[in-house]
Amino acid sequence: MQFPNYLLIKMKFVIISVFAICIIKIFLKIMPLESAIMKVRKISNILLISSESEIPIERMHKWYLKLCSAFKIKSCLTKSLSQKIVFSNFGFNFLVICGVRFDKEANLKGHAWLSYKDEIIFEKNEDIKKYTESFRV
Repeated sequence: MQFPNYLLIKMKFVIISVFAICIIKIFLKIMPLESAIMKVRKISNILLISSESEIPIERMHKWYLKLCSAFKIKSCLTKSLSQKIVFSNFGFNFLVICGVRFDKEANLKGHAWLSYKDEIIFEKNEDIKKYTESFRV
């Protein structure tokens, strides 16, 4: 019996996602942020393939969100960095953008989000406009 291509792609996606989430959590615990970022860039460049997946990016993102829910991942930085690695293996060269803003109580808040082909993805543009960009990965 042969699995449909869709099922194989989903299994590959889940395996790579679990790896990426675990490795990012480890990187962020054991090394400075700058070193973790360098490692993410290197890994995603190694995994980057030239053609985009036949599965729609939105569907794969839903799979990713289910995994994050199962693993109780709440950090936008962990999510964004791991998605950069995961999606590179499916032909999507995401850019992680990090920014800061002050909330109503004047507390500094940070956020990380993804961009693809110069478009913010998976987030509302009006929410992101509140942040001042600090760096890109």
